[in-house]
Amino acid sequence: MLKSLGQKIRLYRNIAGISQKKLAEKLDVSQHHLGCIERGESAPSMSLTIKICEILDMHPAVLFSAVSIKRPYLCSSELQNEPDILHMLPVPRHGMWMVDIQSGLEIWTKSLTRMMSLKPSKKACFNSFVKHIHDNDRKLFTDFYQALRSITIPEPVLLRTVTDHDSCRHLHVRADLHPGFENNSVMASMTFMDLTESKELYAVLRYNSEQVEAIVQERTGSLDLALKEKQQEIDLRDRAEKKAREKSNQLQMVLSSVPAVFYTFHPSIGRMEWHSLRMKNIIGISLQDLKNNPMLWHESIHPDDLPVVKQAIQKARKGKQLNVEYRLKGKDGQWRWLQDRATPLRDDRWDFYLAGVAINVSEQKQVQEALLILSKEYETIFNHSQNTFFLIDVDEQDRCTFQRLNSQEEALTGLTTETVRGKTPVQALGEELGLQVEKNYQRCIKEKRVVSYEETLHLPAGKRTWLTKLAPVMEGGKVVKIVGSGLDITDRKNAEDNLQKKEERLKLITSTSYDWEYWVKPDGSLEFCSPSCKRITGYSVDDFLRDPDLIQSIVHPEDAHFWNEHACMATSYQGKAELSFRIVARSGQVAWIEHKCVAVVGPDSAYLGRRVSNRDVTMRVNMEHEMRQENERLRRLLKDNGIAYG
Repeated sequence: MLKSLGQKIRLYRNIAGISQKKLAEKLDVSQHHLGCIERGESAPSMSLTIKICEILDMHPAVLFSAVSIKRPYLCSSELQNEPDILHMLPVPRHGMWMVDIQSGLEIWTKSLTRMMSLKPSKKACFNSFVKHIHDNDRKLFTDFYQALRSITIPEPVLLRTVTDHDSCRHLHVRADLHPGFENNSVMASMTFMDLTESKELYAVLRYNSEQVEAIVQERTGSLDLALKEKQQEIDLRDRAEKKAREKSNQLQMVLSSVPAVFYTFHPSIGRMEWHSLRMKNIIGISLQDLKNNPMLWHESIHPDDLPVVKQAIQKARKGKQLNVEYRLKGKDGQWRWLQDRATPLRDDRWDFYLAGVAINVSEQKQVQEALLILSKEYETIFNHSQNTFFLIDVDEQDRCTFQRLNSQEEALTGLTTETVRGKTPVQALGEELGLQVEKNYQRCIKEKRVVSYEETLHLPAGKRTWLTKLAPVMEGGKVVKIVGSGLDITDRKNAEDNLQKKEERLKLITSTSYDWEYWVKPDGSLEFCSPSCKRITGYSVDDFLRDPDLIQSIVHPEDAHFWNEHACMATSYQGKAELSFRIVARSGQVAWIEHKCVAVVGPDSAYLGRRVSNRDVTMRVNMEHEMRQENERLRRLLKDNGIAYG
């Protein structure tokens, strides 16, 4: 212990640049005694130890610690002891109070006496020291001091002191215990650190920090405002760009969906620009082909149509709209009809050019040609058919007048086109018969659909029974004409009673029954079944709910394979499906069913089964069969007479 203490004194003496002789003079001891202390041969007294620490500017704890601590605190050995100038000197920031626990010897450093405004000559005494501690902190320091005297290191404390100059200072006090110079002796040290200037500096720093923060907030507010304005500008630009992209996408969708080619044509320089995403599909020529050969469009126009196109361009030069139809040959060798419409314009140099659109109207042309052929066929059938045909004009007030009769109609009725043209049914046939005929015509107009019916008429050629069909001709959602056809069924009077009974039975069924509806779940069971099943099949709702396979079991054996294929398909197909088949009712009667079904899908797109609508179409099927037989009979009759029948 003594050897280590001496080595540290010698080390700090050398650092301070003081010789052993000079240090001995300052300590008021002999050089020999100081040498013995540095060699560890003798121990310095407590007062001498304090003097050595003050002269060498070192903390006393350095002498007693296990490691070397270089200048952890500043001492005030440079201070003079004159009490008249004591209050003028700066207050030191550190001070020491050493206590020998065994002997009770206590020593204050000079820096502590100045810090507490104590007289240097006053001996270290707890009572005199505690007088300078703030009233509220005296008990705290007393407990701190007593714990240290009981050889216990207390926790550091913060104290307030009041000096003779009525100034309040803030001290941080910590304590430590060290081995003494004598065997089993213990030395206690209390280190006092003045934090007053630190608190004042903290207050200044806090004020400056608040000022800086205010400036930063002000600058930040300006920056935020600028950033907000910039963000608004960016958002506005983004919205404009988004809107432009949407417009561009919409235009692309329009260009991709419209079967047309948009172009600009400068006849003076022969330049043409095209705008279309489906050019090859529309005209049979790709955009690359036109770029490779700008005159390809002109060269591909049908020779017979080229003069018409040139004439239309010349008229456009005079300010007239271009509207022309011509044929264009595609790369695949096919001719396509184009309807070309363009507007004459002038550019910045006042040069003439056309901005137009070319639409593929090949299908319309095909339809027109088909209509022309159909019109010719219609005239042939109308005038040479064994069936009767008549045309009825319908005016704005739904007033019906005869327009034309075919030759067969004239022969079988005794009427002629000349005698009935422009006349109403009442005018042409008389009031009673005319009103009867007019009633059916008005029904066709009101329902706007094909109506068929049987009628018995007393006409100039005699009494005949007809199967008449009226077909409306629509324009703008309104019936403008009625095409009527009649089949003379007088020769089938022998079967009239039977047909009448069937008709009455059909009317009875129609008036007392309705479609059979049910819902098949994915597992094959029925969710519900309408009571009409009883009317159609003879089986009750409970029969079908108990046995979902009952539906399959009543299918006619000859149609079972159609039903099985449809059932397999329906389990995986989620669209609409239709099927006509026969069933064997409980009574053993065979009935034709018109079956329609559609997938039932829940809000979450889950497959819930199929909704089925079964309609009894037995009578219709039988009637169609009879009609086919009658038509076949008429066809053979016409064929035997050498007359073509379409």
